[in-house]
Amino acid sequence: MTKTNPNPNLLVSVIIPSYNHEQYVTKAIKSVFSQTYKNIELIVIDDGSKDDSVKKILELKDLYSFKFIARKNRGLVNTLNQAIKLAKGLYITALASDDYYLPKRIEHAVNHLNLLPKEVVAVYTDGYIVDANDRKICLFSDAYPRPLIGSAYNNLLHANWIPAMGITYRANVLKNIMYDKRFIIEDWALHLRVFKNKDNKIQFYHELDFCYRRHQNNISKEDDLMKKQLKLMQSSFNDFGDFMQIKDDIKMKRPRVLKKLSLQAINLLLLAILRVFQHKFIKYKI
Repeated sequence: MTKTNPNPNLLVSVIIPSYNHEQYVTKAIKSVFSQTYKNIELIVIDDGSKDDSVKKILELKDLYSFKFIARKNRGLVNTLNQAIKLAKGLYITALASDDYYLPKRIEHAVNHLNLLPKEVVAVYTDGYIVDANDRKICLFSDAYPRPLIGSAYNNLLHANWIPAMGITYRANVLKNIMYDKRFIIEDWALHLRVFKNKDNKIQFYHELDFCYRRHQNNISKEDDLMKKQLKLMQSSFNDFGDFMQIKDDIKMKRPRVLKKLSLQAINLLLLAILRVFQHKFIKYKI
């Protein structure tokens, strides 16, 4: 396996898509400039915010050096893809404008990716879920348990356990794939597309390096929209659709399903059972 360049001072691109987070965006940006790792290119794109987000960002432009674009609303995926095209770093990571990094987030990611073979196209870590007032609720991995066994792709068919603010990709991977404009659960769809290729690997490292903010306006709480997106996922990823159909057959007690189970389906069902057990009984301690 080919090792990557161990240069400890390579450029890392951090992307912040901003939208209507005037009360949080300052903390998000400051958390990037508070990193112990300093060779960072920050790209902030405001996607047509209707509040004072742009004003807050411009105030920070007087203090820090970063690329800022304010434009009309085009949606999150278009914003992310625009920033990826602009990024010059060897590694790329994204941070929502209502979340924030802890001081060694980038340092830890760089240290790990630098020493891993190129087959490992991304690394990710753990962090905290916090409320609107920065009070810690739990670890991200308590709410979204990371897999104990199985491939990244098979586990992603069950749930998106990869924290968008905790993953760092090799830039060439993102630039070759980009986000799919059809999905508002853009990170989940991206991860499925990346790790469906068995040659692409992901590795976890044990740190607590970010804070994911859970508040009233989080998109993950819009249940009706999520249901529509899951249907789109089923039609877009055959394995995902087949697995959901099998679960539905079992739930409806259709015995014919047992005769149709492939090795892949059995594997997915076993992983599903393991994830239920994991979510109920295992709490991570780091």
